[in-house]
Amino acid sequence: MRQRKPLHWLLVVSIAGMLGLVGIALHQQVWTNYASHVRATKVREQLVQAWQQGKSTVHTVRSAGSRYSSGIQESDAFALLYIPRLADHVWATPVLEGVNPQELDSGLGHYLGTALPGEKGNFTVAGHRATHGEPFAYFDHLQRGDRVYVRAVSSWFVYVLDKNLMVKPKDVWVIDAHPGQLGRSVPSDRLISLVTCDPRWGSARRWVWWGHLVATHPRDEPPLEVRNLQARN
Repeated sequence: MRQRKPLHWLLVVSIAGMLGLVGIALHQQVWTNYASHVRATKVREQLVQAWQQGKSTVHTVRSAGSRYSSGIQESDAFALLYIPRLADHVWATPVLEGVNPQELDSGLGHYLGTALPGEKGNFTVAGHRATHGEPFAYFDHLQRGDRVYVRAVSSWFVYVLDKNLMVKPKDVWVIDAHPGQLGRSVPSDRLISLVTCDPRWGSARRWVWWGHLVATHPRDEPPLEVRNLQARN
Protein backbone atom coordinates (compact mmCIF):
# COMPACT_ATOMS: atom_id res chain seq x y z
CA MET A 1 0.00 0.00 0.00
CA ARG A 2 1.31 3.42 -0.84
CA GLN A 3 2.10 5.69 2.09
CA ARG A 4 -0.30 8.59 2.39
CA LYS A 5 1.25 11.95 1.71
CA PRO A 6 1.69 14.49 4.53
CA LEU A 7 -0.61 16.87 2.65
CA HIS A 8 -3.44 14.36 2.96
CA TRP A 9 -3.06 14.15 6.74
CA LEU A 10 -2.80 17.92 6.99
CA LEU A 11 -6.11 18.18 5.16
CA VAL A 12 -7.72 15.60 7.46
CA VAL A 13 -6.49 17.39 10.58
CA SER A 14 -7.64 20.76 9.22
CA ILE A 15 -11.13 19.45 8.47
CA ALA A 16 -11.36 17.82 11.90
CA GLY A 17 -10.26 21.06 13.53
CA MET A 18 -12.84 23.09 11.63
CA LEU A 19 -15.59 20.64 12.55
CA GLY A 20 -14.51 20.87 16.17
CA LEU A 21 -14.68 24.67 16.08
CA VAL A 22 -18.12 24.54 14.47
CA GLY A 23 -19.26 22.15 17.19
CA ILE A 24 -17.97 24.43 19.93
CA ALA A 25 -19.65 27.44 18.32
CA LEU A 26 -22.97 25.61 18.03
CA HIS A 27 -22.75 24.51 21.64
CA GLN A 28 -22.03 28.02 22.89
CA GLN A 29 -24.43 29.94 20.69
CA VAL A 30 -27.30 27.47 20.30
CA TRP A 31 -27.30 24.89 23.07
CA THR A 32 -26.38 27.17 26.00
CA ASN A 33 -29.03 29.70 24.95
CA TYR A 34 -31.67 27.00 24.60
CA ALA A 35 -30.79 25.39 27.94
CA SER A 36 -30.80 28.76 29.72
CA HIS A 37 -34.17 29.65 28.18
CA VAL A 38 -35.63 26.39 29.49
CA ARG A 39 -34.21 27.01 32.97
CA ALA A 40 -35.37 30.64 33.07
CA THR A 41 -38.89 29.66 31.99
CA LYS A 42 -39.06 27.04 34.73
CA VAL A 43 -37.74 29.47 37.35
CA ARG A 44 -40.27 32.12 36.29
CA GLU A 45 -43.15 29.67 36.55
CA GLN A 46 -41.98 28.47 39.97
CA LEU A 47 -41.61 32.02 41.26
CA VAL A 48 -45.06 33.13 40.10
CA GLN A 49 -46.52 30.00 41.69
CA ALA A 50 -44.66 30.72 44.93
CA TRP A 51 -46.06 34.26 44.99
CA GLN A 52 -49.56 32.89 44.53
CA GLN A 53 -48.94 30.70 47.57
CA GLY A 54 -47.81 33.64 49.68
CA LYS A 55 -44.07 32.94 49.47
CA SER A 56 -41.60 35.67 48.53
CA THR A 57 -38.88 33.55 46.88
CA VAL A 58 -38.23 30.16 45.34
CA HIS A 59 -34.99 28.22 45.71
CA THR A 60 -33.87 26.95 42.35
CA VAL A 61 -30.26 25.84 42.01
CA ARG A 62 -28.35 24.86 45.13
CA SER A 63 -29.15 23.30 48.46
CA ALA A 64 -29.92 25.75 51.26
CA GLY A 65 -26.87 27.88 51.95
CA SER A 66 -25.87 31.29 53.26
CA ARG A 67 -28.43 34.04 53.58
CA TYR A 68 -27.68 37.46 52.15
CA SER A 69 -30.13 40.21 51.21
CA SER A 70 -32.85 40.43 53.85
CA GLY A 71 -32.84 36.69 54.44
CA ILE A 72 -32.76 35.65 50.77
CA GLN A 73 -30.61 32.59 50.21
CA GLU A 74 -28.01 32.31 47.49
CA SER A 75 -29.67 31.13 44.25
CA ASP A 76 -33.16 32.16 45.40
CA ALA A 77 -35.27 33.73 42.65
CA PHE A 78 -37.09 36.74 44.08
CA ALA A 79 -38.03 39.15 41.25
CA LEU A 80 -38.83 39.46 37.55
CA LEU A 81 -37.29 42.18 35.41
CA TYR A 82 -38.77 43.87 32.34
CA ILE A 83 -37.01 46.25 29.92
CA PRO A 84 -39.26 47.40 27.06
CA ARG A 85 -36.26 48.46 24.95
CA LEU A 86 -34.92 44.88 25.24
CA ALA A 87 -38.30 43.18 25.37
CA ASP A 88 -37.26 40.27 23.16
CA HIS A 89 -34.56 39.31 25.66
CA VAL A 90 -35.49 40.87 29.02
CA TRP A 91 -39.17 40.38 29.74
CA ALA A 92 -40.25 38.70 32.97
CA THR A 93 -36.64 37.56 33.30
CA PRO A 94 -35.95 35.95 36.70
CA VAL A 95 -33.56 37.68 39.09
CA LEU A 96 -31.64 35.25 41.31
CA GLU A 97 -29.49 35.94 44.35
CA GLY A 98 -25.82 35.70 43.35
CA VAL A 99 -23.77 36.19 40.20
CA ASN A 100 -22.23 32.73 39.87
CA PRO A 101 -22.65 30.70 36.66
CA GLN A 102 -25.51 28.76 38.26
CA GLU A 103 -27.53 31.93 38.71
CA LEU A 104 -26.56 33.66 35.46
CA ASP A 105 -27.53 30.56 33.49
CA SER A 106 -31.10 30.89 34.81
CA GLY A 107 -31.72 34.59 34.29
CA LEU A 108 -30.11 37.66 35.85
CA GLY A 109 -27.92 37.64 38.94
CA HIS A 110 -28.22 39.98 41.92
CA TYR A 111 -24.97 41.13 43.49
CA LEU A 112 -24.80 39.90 47.07
CA GLY A 113 -25.13 42.66 49.62
CA THR A 114 -26.65 45.25 47.30
CA ALA A 115 -30.13 46.66 47.84
CA LEU A 116 -33.32 44.82 46.99
CA PRO A 117 -35.85 46.35 44.56
CA GLY A 118 -37.24 49.64 45.86
CA GLU A 119 -34.88 49.83 48.82
CA LYS A 120 -32.47 52.65 49.57
CA GLY A 121 -29.11 51.86 48.06
CA ASN A 122 -28.14 50.28 44.76
CA PHE A 123 -30.14 47.32 43.42
CA THR A 124 -27.49 45.76 41.15
CA VAL A 125 -27.99 42.95 38.64
CA ALA A 126 -25.72 41.33 36.07
CA GLY A 127 -26.43 39.35 32.93
CA HIS A 128 -24.65 37.63 30.07
CA ARG A 129 -24.26 39.54 26.84
CA ALA A 130 -23.37 36.48 24.76
CA THR A 131 -24.42 32.82 25.17
CA HIS A 132 -26.07 31.28 28.25
CA GLY A 133 -29.36 33.04 27.57
CA GLU A 134 -27.67 36.36 26.69
CA PRO A 135 -30.39 38.61 28.21
CA PHE A 136 -28.14 41.64 27.66
CA ALA A 137 -27.25 40.77 24.05
CA TYR A 138 -28.53 44.19 22.91
CA PHE A 139 -27.25 46.18 25.86
CA ASP A 140 -25.91 48.72 23.38
CA HIS A 141 -29.51 49.60 22.42
CA LEU A 142 -30.29 51.07 25.85
CA GLN A 143 -30.77 54.81 26.04
CA ARG A 144 -31.04 57.45 28.70
CA GLY A 145 -34.68 57.71 29.79
CA ASP A 146 -35.47 54.04 29.18
CA ARG A 147 -37.64 52.46 31.86
CA VAL A 148 -36.83 49.28 33.75
CA TYR A 149 -39.64 47.50 35.61
CA VAL A 150 -39.06 45.13 38.49
CA ARG A 151 -41.83 42.90 39.79
CA ALA A 152 -41.40 41.60 43.33
CA VAL A 153 -43.72 39.71 45.66
CA SER A 154 -45.74 42.74 46.79
CA SER A 155 -44.98 45.59 44.36
CA TRP A 156 -43.85 46.79 40.96
CA PHE A 157 -40.88 49.17 40.94
CA VAL A 158 -40.20 51.56 38.07
CA TYR A 159 -36.69 52.84 37.36
CA VAL A 160 -35.48 55.29 34.71
CA LEU A 161 -31.97 54.95 33.25
CA ASP A 162 -29.72 58.00 33.61
CA LYS A 163 -26.07 57.25 32.88
CA ASN A 164 -23.75 54.57 31.53
CA LEU A 165 -20.00 54.01 31.71
CA MET A 166 -17.38 51.52 30.60
CA VAL A 167 -15.27 50.50 33.58
CA LYS A 168 -12.52 48.05 34.44
CA PRO A 169 -13.47 44.68 35.97
CA LYS A 170 -11.75 45.72 39.22
CA ASP A 171 -13.90 48.88 39.57
CA VAL A 172 -16.16 47.50 42.26
CA TRP A 173 -17.32 50.99 43.23
CA VAL A 174 -20.03 50.65 40.58
CA ILE A 175 -22.14 48.52 42.96
CA ASP A 176 -21.69 50.79 45.98
CA ALA A 177 -24.86 52.02 47.64
CA HIS A 178 -23.85 55.55 46.60
CA PRO A 179 -21.35 55.30 43.72
CA GLY A 180 -19.26 58.42 44.34
CA GLN A 181 -17.95 58.76 40.79
CA LEU A 182 -21.48 59.36 39.49
CA GLY A 183 -21.80 62.68 41.26
CA ARG A 184 -25.34 64.04 40.86
CA SER A 185 -25.95 62.51 37.45
CA VAL A 186 -28.25 59.89 39.02
CA PRO A 187 -30.72 61.89 41.14
CA SER A 188 -31.78 59.45 43.85
CA ASP A 189 -30.72 57.31 46.78
CA ARG A 190 -32.71 54.36 45.36
CA LEU A 191 -30.68 53.19 42.39
CA ILE A 192 -30.59 50.36 39.91
CA SER A 193 -27.42 49.18 38.18
CA LEU A 194 -27.32 46.89 35.15
CA VAL A 195 -23.93 45.25 34.57
CA THR A 196 -22.58 43.22 31.66
CA CYS A 197 -19.32 42.50 29.83
CA ASP A 198 -17.82 44.45 26.96
CA PRO A 199 -17.08 43.73 24.18
CA ARG A 200 -19.97 41.36 23.61
CA TRP A 201 -17.73 38.35 22.97
CA GLY A 202 -15.11 39.32 25.54
CA SER A 203 -14.68 40.58 29.07
CA ALA A 204 -12.01 43.27 28.88
CA ARG A 205 -14.40 45.80 30.43
CA ARG A 206 -17.67 46.07 32.27
CA TRP A 207 -20.51 48.16 30.86
CA VAL A 208 -22.82 49.63 33.49
CA TRP A 209 -26.11 51.51 33.26
CA TRP A 210 -27.45 53.31 36.35
CA GLY A 211 -30.96 54.55 36.93
CA HIS A 212 -33.17 55.82 39.72
CA LEU A 213 -36.54 54.81 41.18
CA VAL A 214 -39.45 56.93 39.98
CA ALA A 215 -42.58 55.00 40.97
CA THR A 216 -43.99 52.06 42.89
CA HIS A 217 -47.20 50.18 42.00
CA PRO A 218 -49.18 47.55 43.93
CA ARG A 219 -48.53 44.02 42.74
CA ASP A 220 -52.00 43.76 41.20
CA GLU A 221 -51.59 46.97 39.19
CA PRO A 222 -48.81 46.50 36.59
CA PRO A 223 -47.47 49.74 35.08
CA LEU A 224 -49.32 50.88 31.97
CA GLU A 225 -46.40 50.30 29.60
CA VAL A 226 -46.07 46.71 30.78
CA ARG A 227 -49.79 46.09 30.34
CA ASN A 228 -49.77 47.61 26.86
CA LEU A 229 -46.83 45.52 25.67
CA GLN A 230 -48.28 42.35 27.14
CA ALA A 231 -51.61 43.06 25.41
CA ARG A 232 -49.87 43.39 22.03
CA ASN A 233 -48.21 40.04 22.49
